[in-house]
Amino acid sequence: MGCQVFISYTSSEKQNADQVKEVIEANGYSCWMAPESIPGGSSYADEIEAAIRDCKVMVVVLSEKAQDSIWIPKEISRALDNRKIVVPFHIDQSDLRDSFRFYLTDAQRIEAYNRLMEAYAQLIEVLDRIFGRPKGISHEKKNQDLYVVEQGKLIRYLGHETEITVPSGISVIGKKAFAGNKELHSIMIPDTVTRIEEEAFYRCENLESVVLPQTLLTIQGNVFGYCSSLTSIDIPQSVQTVHDLAFNCCACLEELFIPSGVSHFSRSALNGCSSLKRITVESANTKYYSDRGILYEDNKLLFCPEGYCDEVVIPERVETIGDFSFSHCDSITKIVLPDTITNIQEAAFWQCTGLAEIDLPGSIIRIARSTFEGCKELKTVRFRDGVGEIGKECFKNCSSITELILPDSLLKIGENAFEKCLNLQRIQIPDSVFYIGKYAFFECKKLKEIRLPDGMKKIEQGTFSWCSNLTEIRNMSNVTQIGGSAFFECSKLSEIPLPKHIHSIGSSAFFGCVLLKSIALPDGIKCIEKGTFERCERLEEISVPAGVTEIQAWAFDRCRSLKEIHLPETLKTIGSQAFKECFSLRTLVIPANVVSIEEDAFDQESGISFFVYPDSYGLSYAQAHSIPYEMGKRDV
Repeated sequence: MGCQVFISYTSSEKQNADQVKEVIEANGYSCWMAPESIPGGSSYADEIEAAIRDCKVMVVVLSEKAQDSIWIPKEISRALDNRKIVVPFHIDQSDLRDSFRFYLTDAQRIEAYNRLMEAYAQLIEVLDRIFGRPKGISHEKKNQDLYVVEQGKLIRYLGHETEITVPSGISVIGKKAFAGNKELHSIMIPDTVTRIEEEAFYRCENLESVVLPQTLLTIQGNVFGYCSSLTSIDIPQSVQTVHDLAFNCCACLEELFIPSGVSHFSRSALNGCSSLKRITVESANTKYYSDRGILYEDNKLLFCPEGYCDEVVIPERVETIGDFSFSHCDSITKIVLPDTITNIQEAAFWQCTGLAEIDLPGSIIRIARSTFEGCKELKTVRFRDGVGEIGKECFKNCSSITELILPDSLLKIGENAFEKCLNLQRIQIPDSVFYIGKYAFFECKKLKEIRLPDGMKKIEQGTFSWCSNLTEIRNMSNVTQIGGSAFFECSKLSEIPLPKHIHSIGSSAFFGCVLLKSIALPDGIKCIEKGTFERCERLEEISVPAGVTEIQAWAFDRCRSLKEIHLPETLKTIGSQAFKECFSLRTLVIPANVVSIEEDAFDQESGISFFVYPDSYGLSYAQAHSIPYEMGKRDV
């Protein structure tokens, strides 16, 4: 006897077809599907033709890829020739092509994209109507078949009930067994279950109630991830370990009780639980404790719930604030740190958008990376002597800070430490500081002046880039190097007093310093790097020191006010667009030792003329590019 349902699909989507087959068979209907339904040694064409002839319904797993298949249109055509009912099960958002639109004009298409569980239910309802099954028939058998179980492990739940009691006898709930089920509201798991694998209930967005078994030892990662309707959950006394992201983004979870047996609770288990206000630890727990709803381990603060609303007063016994421990605690406005604190770990207060002030005790030696990043309401930071280092991105995007006085004990300021502190107007840096990292003050748009510390020898790459209101740099006397883009787009900077012992200026160091009128380059400079003075539109004069051998690409590009520049006899190469749009530069002496000038180094239409020497590269370049020139004499 033939099967009731023929499943037509493209081989690249067999996994989808297998799942459709499981659902249909779990609801009591027999299926035919290649290749497993074809006996060994048989003709594919003969078997497919016979199966189509014998079935009553053809379910087409329809998609963009299915419409590329040469076989599916043939199978649909044969089904229609044999007066079979064709049910398209549409698993993506592809439009029907003309041939498929022709074949499926009168078919009831089931849209499964982004609503898989609802689509399965609709498919079974359609089959029930076609086969004339009255509602409720074989209900007990159907319920048993809703669970795909292998050797005691629940692989997948195929039903769409709102309340479920998992059958006894199941020992393991497998990975993603209920994942994406939007109909499930409550579930009771029997004590026969000893393990629930990762993502078992992932994105069960309407799940409100869970009864976990008293035999459970571990809550794995993302088991309840994005269960956004879950308001509470009782962790059984048997549980010993709660892994990373176990309750990730359970946005309605308000309270959590940690029983005495838990010996490992991952800090990230409660990431994104934005409504969580309190954690309570059973008093008999020897590893963890809670104080005012905050989780601690020994002398370390591990985690503050994201929904915590009170002022935080950290107990005197605490020495360490853990990484990301207060991240996204938007409602906290004040945190009191005791003098016992010696270590604040990475991103401890990351995105605490309501935090307005903080006092940092002198017992803290180093403030780690991103500690206060994104604390956009933070206005007051008080340092005490003792702090030696401010880590990378420590105060990045703290847009309400207007003034900072850094402690005399400070030695290092990390990369991007104050990036986009958009309202920072004044900062006092002590002379003890010897290092300020790359882009430390990037886009501090209201910073007006800066005094460099005595110990600072190098201005790193991008340190003051996009400080568009910076007008004064003081105390550069000990600086020997200026990194690339150090003063990029400092559009209010009109004067930069460079000390004589500077030997290196990086590419684009003064790009866009549009008010800079003149600059004296120190004798130690050997190369003017790419874009060093690019778009310094008011730069009128500059003297290039003896010893410079190369002017790189775009070095003076768009210096439209440049009238006078002296090139040294040591110069050998001039790079691409080095003097592009220097419209005020009328005459330029090309030294006799120059051996290379890029084709587009000068704008021919700018009206520039050269002073060149006999048999020099400058002469041949002028002649080749029709640039007017005056001939000089070589020194003998």
